Amino acid sequence: MTVFLICEFDPLHHGHIYVMRKARELFPGCSLVCVMSGNFTQRGTPAVTDKFRRAKAAVCCGADLVLSLPFPFCSGSAEYFARGALSVISGFYREGDALIFGSECADLEYLSKTAQNLSSENFVSALRAKIAGHEMPYAEARQALYEKTYGECPALSARNDILALEYIKAAKEQGLDLIFTPVKREPGFASSSDIRKSADPASLMPGPMKTAFVQAAAAGEAPASYKNFEKAIVYHLRTNAGAAAEGGHGVLERLSKAAKEAQTAEELFEKAASSAYTDAKLRRALLFSLLGVAEEDLKASPSYTQLLAADKTGLKKLSAARKESKITVITKPADAPEAFDIERSADELYCMLTPKTLRYGEYIRRTPFVTEE
Repeated sequence: MTVFLICEFDPLHHGHIYVMRKARELFPGCSLVCVMSGNFTQRGTPAVTDKFRRAKAAVCCGADLVLSLPFPFCSGSAEYFARGALSVISGFYREGDALIFGSECADLEYLSKTAQNLSSENFVSALRAKIAGHEMPYAEARQALYEKTYGECPALSARNDILALEYIKAAKEQGLDLIFTPVKREPGFASSSDIRKSADPASLMPGPMKTAFVQAAAAGEAPASYKNFEKAIVYHLRTNAGAAAEGGHGVLERLSKAAKEAQTAEELFEKAASSAYTDAKLRRALLFSLLGVAEEDLKASPSYTQLLAADKTGLKKLSAARKESKITVITKPADAPEAFDIERSADELYCMLTPKTLRYGEYIRRTPFVTEE
C-alpha cells in the first residue's frame, strides 16, 4: 500500500520526520509518497530553499518518492491547495491507500463530521450569500456561520486542522476512499515558522535539511525572500497590478495604495495589512499578480506533477503509476508540456528572489535526486 503525505517542508523539521515514522509504524511495509509544494508556498512566499534540495532532504529522512504540488495550486488558499494535492494523489491512488497528516486535534470522527457539515448544500449556499454581502473575510465568515449553525468549532481556527478538513472534502469530491490518519502535533518540535524566524535556522534543522540549506546559502541560493526583489515588486504594484487570483474585494487596490508609500517589501505588507486582509492573503495576491495567475487557473485541476526525488521503492511506485497513465509525471522540465509554462514562470521569479540572482532556466536544468538505496 501507499501512504501519502501532503507537505511543504519549508523547511523540513523533526516534526515532519515524526509523522513519516508514524506512517511506517502504523502501516508496516508501506511506500511513503510526499506531494510537496514547489518553489512557492501556501503563504504566497518563496520557499527558504528550492524544491529539489528540499525533496532530496525528504528522501534522506525517510520518504520514498517526492512529487510536486504544481504552481499555482501550491500557493492557493487551503481549499485550492488541498484540491490540487488530492488531484496529484488521484494519479497514484489505489484502494486501501492512506493519507497521513499532522493535526491539532487528531480526532478523525470530529474532523470528518465537520467536513461533512461544511460540504452540505445548505451551508455552502448560506456561506456564499454571506460572502456576497462582503460582511467579513471568508475565513471569519465561515467560522461565524458554522458556529451559528452547528456550534463551536476550534478546528476552523487551527492551521493544520483547516487543511485536514479540506483534504477530507477534496478526497470525497474526487472519489478517493483514503484511510485518513491524523497524527497529533507534538509541542516539542520547532515548527517551520520557528525555524524560518530563528537567527540560526540551520541549527534547528534535521541533518539532511541542514546540509541542503547550508549548501544553498553558500552558493547564494538561500534563503529566498521578497527582500531580494523588493524594488521591482513596489514598482509593479505602483504601475502594473492588474486583476489576479486572491486580488479581488479590494486586495490588490490596497496593495497598490500601500506601494505608493512603501519602499521595502515588509513595509508594503505592514501598510496593507488589516483585519480583513491576512498577511498570507496579501502575499498570495502579490504573487499571483506578478505571475498573472487568474482565478480560473486555481479552479482547474493539475494535469501533471514533477518528479523531485525518489529512492528504489519510489521509482518502482512511479513506474507502475506511469504505466496506468493517470497523470503526466515530468522528469525533464525541458521536455514538459505547455501546461508546465506557469511553473516555469514561477521558477524564473524564484531565481530573482535568492540572494544571488540565478541564471535563466536554472530549474529547467536541475534534475531529480534519485538513489538506488
